[in-house]
Amino acid sequence: MGDDPDTCWRHEGVALTPGRPHLKRMRQFTMRWLVAVCLWFVVSEGDVAALGVGMAAALFAAAASLALAPGSPLGLSLPGLLRFIGFFAFQSVRGGIDVASRAMHPSLPIDPGMVAYPLRIEPIAVRVMFANTVSLLPGTLSAHLDRDYLMVHVLDHNPAALEEVEVVERRVAEVFGLTLGPPAERVA
Repeated sequence: MGDDPDTCWRHEGVALTPGRPHLKRMRQFTMRWLVAVCLWFVVSEGDVAALGVGMAAALFAAAASLALAPGSPLGLSLPGLLRFIGFFAFQSVRGGIDVASRAMHPSLPIDPGMVAYPLRIEPIAVRVMFANTVSLLPGTLSAHLDRDYLMVHVLDHNPAALEEVEVVERRVAEVFGLTLGPPAERVA
């Protein structure tokens, strides 16, 4: 062991680099395991009795995730994730009420259409999450994801629809700690 910070140190035969990548891997594993446990809890409809099985399954899911995507540069932002969960729950209720009121209205006030939303987020995994989130919110459906645009089917074809999709993109970016540039020129 020299004074050179780039040399590898050894502890009980295991090479440790000064940046401690083993700690980073442990944090990645822990975060993936916690996300998997939360997903299990949601899927099991909050059944506490199933949590033991869920925690074990989450261990395998986290290990598989780390093995399949070991160098994933995407890190989750816990504050961003918590804000996203609140945003998603609120938008789901708000959108559901809007769709129900339109369906119950005698004149059925809808103006469906397709809009092309220019993407600002780069990693494909984040783009897929964004497209899926748009589809899960009432009144919007992701129709096609390509390199530069997300084609979205909307119930009300107006500029506000694109603004709402823009908010969703920003919230998804926050989950991964990404900052977005200014909105691109839109094609309606």
